[in-house]
Amino acid sequence: MLHERTPAPVPAPAAPAPAPDAPKRRDKTRGQSLVEFTLLLPLILVLAIGILEFGMLFKDHMGVHYASRSGVRVGVEASKLPEADCDILRTISTTLSTMDFDRIVRVDIYQANTSDGTCSTPCLASIYVPIQPRPGPGPDCNANTPHGWYLSNGAQAPYPPTLRANHENRLTGEVPDSLGITVHYTHNFFFNYVPGADTTSVIIQDSTVMQIEPEQFRPIPTP
Repeated sequence: MLHERTPAPVPAPAAPAPAPDAPKRRDKTRGQSLVEFTLLLPLILVLAIGILEFGMLFKDHMGVHYASRSGVRVGVEASKLPEADCDILRTISTTLSTMDFDRIVRVDIYQANTSDGTCSTPCLASIYVPIQPRPGPGPDCNANTPHGWYLSNGAQAPYPPTLRANHENRLTGEVPDSLGITVHYTHNFFFNYVPGADTTSVIIQDSTVMQIEPEQFRPIPTP
């Protein structure tokens, strides 16, 4: 009786031996990537820090802008009231409550008597500077002087509430004054970008101008 012979299994072909220079090529690729990352890392860090610095600067600028706008809105309503400046500076301090009060340089309350909202020469302006260090609690407005501030005009003619015109007469052409408020604030950078120069801080200032509300348009107080 004939038996069919089972063919012996054919061994799988052996894997080709790696090229002798493969490890060298792999090490060369890794070294090239490391060099490229090292060259790009400073640029990435500068870009990230720049975005952070710009964001913090923009945040402080928006805070100063809102403070000047809020202050001038209160000022045009207060008009000739003796405590007008107290109300203005209290509003500015409240608006900047989330920021560092010690960085406020000064607040200018001036008569904006030009078409571009500035003050012509001679200029009427009351310049208030915060007291440093900030004093403790006290009267909010003592003798029409805001608590925590002092008037620092020097030779500058002040612009007290009594001088702010708030009457309108179409026949004579009389119009109320335009009240301007400028807030000056110090923004500190995290890094000094220019070696040998003081670029650690910059003064932010923002101005808002509005016309004082005419007296005849004010609501009559209820007795």
